[in-house]
Amino acid sequence: MQPNLTTVSSATAHAQLAVVDEHLLRFPWLVFVRAFRYCTADTKKFLYKQCAGVLISPSHVLTSAFCVRWQMRNHTKECFDLSDLLIGEEEASVKASHVLVTLNTNNAKDRGISWQMDKMSIHGSFDLVEREPRRFDIAIIQLEDWIDWQKYGIAPICLTRTLFAAPDDLHGLNATIVGWEVQGSVGKNIQDGNIRQQSKQITILSNEHCKEKLRTVKKDEHNPQIPFLCANLTKNAFLNTHGNPIQLQKNGRFYLLGLSTGGTKSDGQFNAEMPEFYTNVLNYCEFISANSRYEGGCNMARNSNCGVLKARENLTVGDGAFEISDESADER
Repeated sequence: MQPNLTTVSSATAHAQLAVVDEHLLRFPWLVFVRAFRYCTADTKKFLYKQCAGVLISPSHVLTSAFCVRWQMRNHTKECFDLSDLLIGEEEASVKASHVLVTLNTNNAKDRGISWQMDKMSIHGSFDLVEREPRRFDIAIIQLEDWIDWQKYGIAPICLTRTLFAAPDDLHGLNATIVGWEVQGSVGKNIQDGNIRQQSKQITILSNEHCKEKLRTVKKDEHNPQIPFLCANLTKNAFLNTHGNPIQLQKNGRFYLLGLSTGGTKSDGQFNAEMPEFYTNVLNYCEFISANSRYEGGCNMARNSNCGVLKARENLTVGDGAFEISDESADER
């Protein structure tokens, strides 16, 4: 038995676009990532992971590495029987055919259009065994086809290092974290209810404050200072805690700052004294450039439509381009 991860045909996708309420499509670059792994060789048991992700090019999605690389020994309860686990598959990446990316919708349950993954790139230093928040928690999903911006009116988010070069350039800024919220009764595999886009306002904290709090979480690690972003997010109401993009609006565009990388509380309880930590995407520009064929590098000039909220029928390639005087032509 295989989960229903059937992609939507072009004709069906075009028809579905007509029934999506325009005002509900808040951020067109937000995507819903569904992945599954089989528990056993006879393929009768499988597990889902459901995460958020963000479009950075016509064919690339940035998400959490945790979403697509699994430690199967951590899922023995769901798989029921430890002896059922596949030999040699204690930690492995999901297969391309077992990942589905849904986009262009505010309701990830049954609307929008879906692409399967062609391949993925996971940061080589990512370690599933590391205590949360995990460093290097970043992965790139390459879609099987390019997205036609003119047809679907879906823009990627902007990436740039130039506007936020210094560690504390973001300190005190109000940003937005975007994710998926469950509405109604929903089962483990999302058979009921709706999964809708939601957003929350957060305030970015200082780099030094992040490091100080990080040391209290990672006491047993020698170098806990790989830069994260941290913010004073209130209790998380999103479906998942991985891959939710943090974005900042500037000069009429939205820029990607970070991705959620799980919690810091081992008991699962909310702690108002502890900030939430996020993968600082701007520290991984070289990784992004190298694994997206330079389409999604940290240079917004490569995509003049990035980060702009527009009605789908009015979005055209090259529309709304603008320049930033200090943008490096070779920034990656």
